[in-house]
Amino acid sequence: MLESLIILFICLQIGDVWLTNKAIKSGKGQEANKIAAFFMNKFGVIWGLLIIKFIAGIILVTLLYFIYDKANTNLLVLCFVIINIVYAIVVYNNFKIAR
Repeated sequence: MLESLIILFICLQIGDVWLTNKAIKSGKGQEANKIAAFFMNKFGVIWGLLIIKFIAGIILVTLLYFIYDKANTNLLVLCFVIINIVYAIVVYNNFKIAR
């Protein structure tokens, strides 16, 4: 179960980068996250998104490592379910804007 949620998380991150890039390049969308927008303005859309995802990924993995280290797997699964739901909504909204 946990492995499937991690794979889904990675797929959602790829979808977020791809669809955000597509929405911005089409002129129909803009980045709502101010931190991500800063990196995108400084390094370009794709590189900015990849940098912010990398930083966020390190923070997430570190936090989840401590959760997993001190709790049972159910809490880690719950965290990934919640994160995946949030990113599924983000990807869906990007899809609506980009099409």
